[in-house]
Amino acid sequence: MQLVSEREFASFQSPEHCVITYLFREGESGREVLLIERKKGRGVGKISAPGGHIEKGETALDAAVREFREEVGVTVKEPCLVGKMEFLFRDDSNLLGYVYFASCFEGQLAESDEARPFWCPVKDLPYERMWNDDIFWLPCALAGRTFRIRSIYKEDKQLTCRLDFA
Repeated sequence: MQLVSEREFASFQSPEHCVITYLFREGESGREVLLIERKKGRGVGKISAPGGHIEKGETALDAAVREFREEVGVTVKEPCLVGKMEFLFRDDSNLLGYVYFASCFEGQLAESDEARPFWCPVKDLPYERMWNDDIFWLPCALAGRTFRIRSIYKEDKQLTCRLDFA
């Protein structure tokens, strides 16, 4: 895969901003993460973490908590920003995203019309069903590194990416 050049993102702007939040717990098989199978919208059928668009007047942190509650019925506590994602979709629009990690929550998990939640051992992440770029940045974020990834997609296929660390 060819790397993204700085020139391609020199004037990056995005009318759309989004968040994604990974919730962790200690389970029977060790450290687990709450994932979802997307039931509608961009990435339908893919595995990811709960998330969605930031609404006008809302902070990324507020959106992370709201979207998590809307998609899986629980409220995450004290989410921590771990990364930033910039996406150029060749056939659509650009997207700027913020990635959060959390380890505390309140409430009972529930499936919604947007997502089917499930706990997954961190050691068994289903990268083959996730967005192509996840395999690059997620292991680094799990190891405690703050990151920024820039990816170019056409439809749901990643063409190039660039991963940087803070």
